[in-house]
Amino acid sequence: RYDEPQRGRYRRFYQGGFELLGSSRPEADIEILSISIELMRRLGFESFQVKLNNVNILRSLMSEKGVDEATQNRILGLADKKRYAEAIEELKKHGVGEDLISKLSRLFQLKGVDHEELMNEAERILEGCENALEALKNLKLILETVKKVYPEPQYLLDFGFARGLEYYTGLIFEVFVDGLDIALIGGGRYDKLVELYGGEPTPAVGCAPGIDRLVLAMKLKKIMPDPPSNHRVYLYILNEKVLAYGFKVSARLRAEGIPVEMEVMGRKLSKTLSIASSRGFLYTVIIGPKEAESGLVSLKDMAKGVQETLTVEEMLKRIKIRLQTLHVSKRL
Repeated sequence: RYDEPQRGRYRRFYQGGFELLGSSRPEADIEILSISIELMRRLGFESFQVKLNNVNILRSLMSEKGVDEATQNRILGLADKKRYAEAIEELKKHGVGEDLISKLSRLFQLKGVDHEELMNEAERILEGCENALEALKNLKLILETVKKVYPEPQYLLDFGFARGLEYYTGLIFEVFVDGLDIALIGGGRYDKLVELYGGEPTPAVGCAPGIDRLVLAMKLKKIMPDPPSNHRVYLYILNEKVLAYGFKVSARLRAEGIPVEMEVMGRKLSKTLSIASSRGFLYTVIIGPKEAESGLVSLKDMAKGVQETLTVEEMLKRIKIRLQTLHVSKRL
């Protein structure tokens, strides 16, 4: 009640949500980040910025130096407000060593769009901190994959970025457009939240588009979205080596207005096909090393049980013809 409403900040607001529960794998993070980027593209935003970090880099670094979780939360809360000097002073009150102070001070200032240089510098800062380095490796895989699929946005890597909510445990990100200094979409990984509220331990990642803010940004940019389709394709990626190609195929399908659901649980192909069939998917697109090397896809018709190897263009044509046939039959 003490907030002062201003442009894009309201006492009462509308918010959407995309949540993916049950997977701790990077495919799930990439899927949620891809959804956010695809939403911006579908709404008609031609240029926007994605700011991202892995909060577990900061948490792991502090944990390895003996900083308790409550203090970590206060430090990250100050970092979220860019009050880095206060964060450092708070740490000093707890008698932490100069090594941690130095590492955090350097990380808080480490940000930009030269991702390779920033990643290398972060590796040097985190040398010897194995859990923090593992979190950095996770962030690198996510960023490199998404950049290959969606090269258009500007990706701002910010190692001092910490979202205000305490429950984030991994990837965090926010989406911005020029001319509006508020996040339109925000999200990240929160592996402990379900358990915190009494549920079973459940890894989770999600994001929340601010509906009011998106409308405000669309008015600012004078854009209007196209209506969506309502048919689905399941996409299975065999392993991490072909992640980028698989997500490129997914992006191409979505760009054509064809909704895609990704396999993010690491299940075997046979189990995936069984699930896709039972849930009524029209097709399953299968991406393995052979498909990636040759620029092809394996397309399985779930109703007929027939699987073919096709070019991406042939796949799109096949699916569109099927959807068109379904659309006509529904009208009849």
